[in-house]
Amino acid sequence: MDYAVRALVEEDWCLLRGLRLQALADSPQAFASTLDDARKIRQEGWRERARGAGLSTTFIAFSDGHPIALTAVLIEENHSAQAVSVWVHPDYRRQGVAAALMKAAAAFAIEADARVIRVWVTETNLSARALYESLGYRATGARQPLPSDRSLDECELAARIGSRFDP
Repeated sequence: MDYAVRALVEEDWCLLRGLRLQALADSPQAFASTLDDARKIRQEGWRERARGAGLSTTFIAFSDGHPIALTAVLIEENHSAQAVSVWVHPDYRRQGVAAALMKAAAAFAIEADARVIRVWVTETNLSARALYESLGYRATGARQPLPSDRSLDECELAARIGSRFDP
């Protein structure tokens, strides 16, 4: 499968909005926010997200010029980064797209001097967890209710950037 991954710029805000709404409709149990919340975001909010800042950026994967997947990475304190909003269109899952997005997120984090990258995953999302573990992420033991559906729990996974994670 041919696809390309790139960081967004402000002019990509419509792409980001469309893909994010699609992700929330497809997999509501995977995200901390809801489709209704995302629909309320105004154009400037989407522009800001697409623009990112020195401490965050969003990556989208494209196939034949069409957006098929996304993730964002946020640089945090203590040389840490967090990948959020990871989603791949159902037609493109299990084809290496998510791994490519996570590698782009890690490369961005390395440039920002992060040493660890973290991700939260709903405990029932076994395929996502298997993907992250195949990339060297390991459970940290941290758990919390999913903010968008407190009946679900999510667990934190983390990986040392450039090496296998050792708890």
